[in-house]
Amino acid sequence: MDPAQDIATLARLFVVWPVILAFTLVALGILIALVIGINFAIFVVIPALFLYAWLRYTRGPDWFRHVTRWVGAQMAAVSPATGLHTNPTTPTIYSCHPHGLIAAAPYIHFALVHEIPTVTTPFLTKFPVVRSIAAAIGLIDSHKETLHRHLAGGKSFAIVLGGTREALATEPRKMRLCADRRGIFELAVLHGAAIQPVLTYGENEMFTVRVEWGGILGQLQWWLYRHIHGIWAFPNIREIWHWLRGDITLRTVAAAPLKPLPGESWEALRERYKAVLEELYERTRPADYAPAIEWIERGGPAPRTNSPNSNDSAPSHTADRGRRRR
Repeated sequence: MDPAQDIATLARLFVVWPVILAFTLVALGILIALVIGINFAIFVVIPALFLYAWLRYTRGPDWFRHVTRWVGAQMAAVSPATGLHTNPTTPTIYSCHPHGLIAAAPYIHFALVHEIPTVTTPFLTKFPVVRSIAAAIGLIDSHKETLHRHLAGGKSFAIVLGGTREALATEPRKMRLCADRRGIFELAVLHGAAIQPVLTYGENEMFTVRVEWGGILGQLQWWLYRHIHGIWAFPNIREIWHWLRGDITLRTVAAAPLKPLPGESWEALRERYKAVLEELYERTRPADYAPAIEWIERGGPAPRTNSPNSNDSAPSHTADRGRRRR
């Protein structure tokens, strides 16, 4: 055979065809990216921009509030609440427990039904479209400055006091509560605002909190916990179906609002708050619930929350971060 012909054949086999294949794959990748990008723009970006413009520049928020308030009324009809002082004469902090997976009851009764601002994670207020939707349904961020402005302006708000640490400690038919917070009680003493303790039964049983630190999902859970104080909050279809059928109902009870006493420190107010919560739980708990509240102290580990990279517990690490911020 002719050596030159052999070299040309080898060149076609190992140079030309791989180059053609590479260009074909690149072109196919670009085409797929364009198709995905166009669909994403049509079905996500453009509707989101329209929704943002509707909420931001028109009377859309009024209609949106009417719809969400109607939805909240339907949900509240099967989620009874007793003892709530929703028309206070002084600013009131509605302090809700437990967190559960999504803290449904506080948003139903306060944000949707009574249109009382309800605290959510600051992460949801960082993005334009989400921020507009959150504002339209009465959600505010949890920054201390925001809460200070609300109380200084004579406004009340609701907050799930335990936050993510309480969510990670969720167990059915138990009240594992986190009340070692400081800022809320300092604000109450500073502004003379009342604090109303609120308990909800059924929150822990509605959706299962799964904390798995292994694998990719575990790494994502750890990142959410460390950086935005969030959890992997995705209930399964069976739990959603049981909730929609009404197999699990939420029952909310509240104690009388606690007004700071003259000269009372925030530490004393917090201890009084915990005592009232314990009395409320003892008086209203279902028969199949644990006999007493279990308090999660600062630095105390919640169950199933070990970091995938260290022996430190997630709640302890987050508590240290909060201590450094203060």
